Amino acid sequence: MPRNSKYLLAADIGGTNFTFALMQIKKGKPVIFVSFHGKSAEIDNPELLTKELLDHIHDIYGITVKHACFAIAGIVSVKKDFGRLTNVPLQLNAHEIKKRTGLKIVFIINDSEANGYAIDIVPKESIKIIKSQKKIPHRKNKILLGAGTGLGKSILIWDHFAKQHIPSASEGGHADFPVHNRQELELLEFIKKFKKLPKKVSIEWEDLLSGSGLQSIYLYLNTIKQYKRTSYQDNIEHNTYDPYFISLYRKKDAQCRDTYQFFTKFYARCAKNFALDSLALAGIYFTGGIAAGNPDIFMQRIFWNEFINTRKQVTLLKQIPIYVITDTTIGLYGAAIYLLFHQNVKREQL
Repeated sequence: MPRNSKYLLAADIGGTNFTFALMQIKKGKPVIFVSFHGKSAEIDNPELLTKELLDHIHDIYGITVKHACFAIAGIVSVKKDFGRLTNVPLQLNAHEIKKRTGLKIVFIINDSEANGYAIDIVPKESIKIIKSQKKIPHRKNKILLGAGTGLGKSILIWDHFAKQHIPSASEGGHADFPVHNRQELELLEFIKKFKKLPKKVSIEWEDLLSGSGLQSIYLYLNTIKQYKRTSYQDNIEHNTYDPYFISLYRKKDAQCRDTYQFFTKFYARCAKNFALDSLALAGIYFTGGIAAGNPDIFMQRIFWNEFINTRKQVTLLKQIPIYVITDTTIGLYGAAIYLLFHQNVKREQL
């Protein structure tokens, strides 16, 4: 291992899983040198966990890390020094992390924002083109959507002065879900009962576009249709309706297939609304484990019909290129890039 290499610590802490990675800087770009994985709910003390990882890296590899960036699935302070996860009772404080670990510089950013920073360095083999355009207006906005434990969204705003896209974090996954018909209204009422929510509480986008959303849709279908019993349904029930198995069997089991029909239509509706809100003529990027594992859902007619379902802007929507990012580690790269190029943290400081 070259001892003159430069390193930093990047972390991607989601609603279900976390990954910490020692990133090596090669020709100005971050590369994963070694990574560590676990369940986010098992993090009792983020400061202690970070210190243990840094000590391990020093003991095994002889590397002392002084700079770190944490991408988290939650709201982050304006100064990027504090963050609170949305779906896990966990918060990170940059000042406490520095105090207890010896790190000199620590940033905390939103995970969807981190994905946005990494979009431009994702290798071509990790980008699946769903719909391309011959002449893409790169100097226009892009958007990013990622359904996982929750729903992450980010607008990549084109900066005419910097001549690059600047990601902006969003909490749009918590906006109200728009109902189109009686069946969808019944689905929302079912979710309220299933999650034991107050009647006056609104159902959010991520109540449907997430792993728990897949679970809710699957269970709702049991109430409106009698499906032929299969071994796949037995396994799903045995695993407490884990969305992983609903995805795994979506091409083999009718109920899983119908679940994904609802899910795909809702994903298209969300993408359409977000694209119109941000005028994302430079492209829509779908990220996260659900999209990466099921990229073909974005090629289905039900997706396309819903995506262009608008009275006045069909032509505009038809112009927008659509991509799926199959690399689920881009949050780590985005965290590293933020650390390299923001808040006066320069490469030579590493």
